[in-house]
Amino acid sequence: MKSQYVDELKAGQSVKEIFVLGKKIVKDNLNVREIESLAGMTRSKPRAGKAKKEKPAHIADLENTMSRHLATRVSIDEKRGGKGKITIEFYSHEEFERLVDLMHIPLPR
Repeated sequence: MKSQYVDELKAGQSVKEIFVLGKKIVKDNLNVREIESLAGMTRSKPRAGKAKKEKPAHIADLENTMSRHLATRVSIDEKRGGKGKITIEFYSHEEFERLVDLMHIPLPR
């Protein structure tokens, strides 16, 4: 068993509880998810990394409006100084052509 899971098991458990759990884990050959469930552990700790910053309401509204108009997911990432990027997702070549057509951009043939 990986040491990170052993550490999680130790947190808030008595020595006797850990011993009983350990015997059951070995006897039943439990996987990590089963061990977490058995021990009543949840992954409530936030993961390391940047916390997502909530978008301003006007940007979120614009994303929704563009998504509805284009019938696909649109995201707007606003940077400092009035810069940013707009991402329009497509999931097939046909959908790409539909989006280009909606924007009135001629495709080279």
